[in-house]
Parts: sequence; C-alpha cells; structure tokens
Amino acid sequence: MNFYFQRILNNNAIVAKNEIGSEAILLGKGIGVHCNKALNALVNSYLIERVFESQSGNSKKYLEKLISDIPYEYIEVVEYVIRVAENELDFNFKDQLFLTLLDHISFSIKRNMEDEIIPNPLLKEIQQFYPREFAAGLHSINIINTKLKVRLDDNEASFIAFHYINAMAGLDKGNNKRITQALTKCVEVVEQSYNIKLNISDYYYYRFISHLKYFLGNLIRADPVFEDESILSKFIHLHYSEEWMCAEKLKRYLENEFDRTISNNEVAFLTLHLATMLRNNKR
Repeated sequence: MNFYFQRILNNNAIVAKNEIGSEAILLGKGIGVHCNKALNALVNSYLIERVFESQSGNSKKYLEKLISDIPYEYIEVVEYVIRVAENELDFNFKDQLFLTLLDHISFSIKRNMEDEIIPNPLLKEIQQFYPREFAAGLHSINIINTKLKVRLDDNEASFIAFHYINAMAGLDKGNNKRITQALTKCVEVVEQSYNIKLNISDYYYYRFISHLKYFLGNLIRADPVFEDESILSKFIHLHYSEEWMCAEKLKRYLENEFDRTISNNEVAFLTLHLATMLRNNKR
C-alpha cells in the first residue's frame, strides 16, 4: 500500500495517508529527514519500517505524543526484545504488544533515572505461577539494561512478564490479575487443608497450576461447560474422597469469586490433579 506525506512527528516518525485517505503513523530511522515533505507526496517504501493505523480522538493524540517523545533507540530495543520473547515463549505477539510495551519501558526508564522504584505486588505470584514468562521478562530486562545503560530490576521483569501473559492469554490486564490472585488463594486452600507446603518446583505442581490457569480462563470467558456427571467423575469421587473434599473447597471459592457454576466433571479433574500432586509432593 502507498502512503502520502502529511506532517512530521520527529526525525523518525511521520503522519501519512494511505490510498483510501486514512491516516497512519509511519516509523523508520530518519524517515522524517529523508522523505519528500511536500503535502501528499509519495513516501518511499524503503524508508518505512513500521506502520500504525491512527486512532480517533484521545487515542490518536496519545499515540502521536508517545511516538513523538520516545527516542528511536527505545523503539529498536523494544522490537528486539519482543522478537527474543517470541522465540522463548513460542508465541507471535504481532503488533498487539509493541505500543503498550514501548510505553511501559519508556516510563520505567524515566522512573529509574529519577531513582523511583515501584514494587509489583504480584512479583512472587508471577515468579511462582508463570515461570516461563518471568524468565522471558528477566531476559528482556537484561537486554534493556545492556543496550540502554539502565538498571531495571526484578520488579520491572515481572511487569514485562505480565505484559507477555496478557498478550498470550487474550484476556485484559484486570482479568489476568484476577487469575493470578485466584491461583494464590487456591494454593492457600490446598496447603491449609493438608497442613503442608507445596513444592513449587515439582512437575506435578506445575501441571496442577497449568490446569487451573486454563480452567480460570474458561471461567472468565464463560466457555460452555459439560454439566452431566460422568461415570468417571463418580469413580473419582468414590476412590479419592479426601482429595474430592479439597476440590469442593476450591469449587466453592471459585464459584463465589467468578460467579459461575462449576460442574462435577471439573471437580473430578481438579481432584485427579490434586491427588497426583499431593502424592508426589516432597515435604
């Protein structure tokens, strides 16, 4: 698609119109210097590295200010960080993550330069329940610190990890926070029920948490559930009665928290994960 010059935002960003007259922000190193700055002049495609369709109203003003104020080296670093994270997490973030991460990192660097540290209240939970995303966040921080000569810490790694979690889950930030807090509560219910400390490095603990994360996502999205009690669930109830009681506690908490009905089939799956995890838990 061709783009036609409208105005300059900075040396590395311009506003242009496409062939149907819609505005877009074009990014490219030196594009604001090297393009033909006559109104409606064709922008050479080799100058364009990234295109953002302009929003309307306040969103448009926010996007133009964000792009105008941020050094181009930040843009390059964020692009690289996302490519690395995509490889580590085996996920294509497309464009959905770029602007939010760019905004967050630029703000974090500003806070860092002012010696202001904002702790992430979910740091431990993200480390515990999302180890792959947190590891990717740590790697991202190392890249940012090295390339931009700053000193961002584990709190910032967890914030970035949360951006990855949000993008991969297809849920908004508020719902991902609800899931993370619910995971913490579920672990507390299990530990208090059995008066134990769960081994968070154990494979079966990871399977239990993975199942819960998937299930909680379904609850929030209101995915359809199978209400009928199967023969298998009756068998599990009979042979794992103690674990079933714990799963029932989780059910009552989650039904109250998410205002959704949980079937006995799902209680059966929770029971199986609980039984396997508890049997293999190293105290």
